Amino acid sequence: MNPYSKPVALLFTLALGCAPARSDNSGRTLYKLGPVSFGTLLESEVASGCGCAFRSPKQAEGIDYLLQWELEEPATMFVNGEVVRLKVETSSFYAKRIGEKSDIKLSSPTVSARGSMISTWVCPRKQEFCELSRFKGQLSVQTPKGRAILPLVGYCGC
Repeated sequence: MNPYSKPVALLFTLALGCAPARSDNSGRTLYKLGPVSFGTLLESEVASGCGCAFRSPKQAEGIDYLLQWELEEPATMFVNGEVVRLKVETSSFYAKRIGEKSDIKLSSPTVSARGSMISTWVCPRKQEFCELSRFKGQLSVQTPKGRAILPLVGYCGC
């Protein structure tokens, strides 16, 4: 067996983006990437306020988030059938220019995640009260079942 076949297949899958595998009885959209499954957060699991929220690039705009957190609070994800709260160890909340790189590091006792995001939209310079940056990138998620790379788009701000 070619030792590169699995990484190539995974990269091919990721290039296409996450495709919904199915929905569960709660209304959660589920995704399977290799050994790891992810699900969209339910409305009751999403906090409101200043923070960050990310979804699959294939999802329409809306609140179907795969990862979300409020500023100075733990992040929430649905991983391998469980809602997981992760400590936000590093994150850049606000980008000043398009193309700026932002790294994310999250951890819990059972899940760790590291990601790299690039800003795709920032507030215009003359908008004094604008506090929002949009990002795209990927998150490498390590669980007891294995590792998966999750493509994400989203925002941080108020």
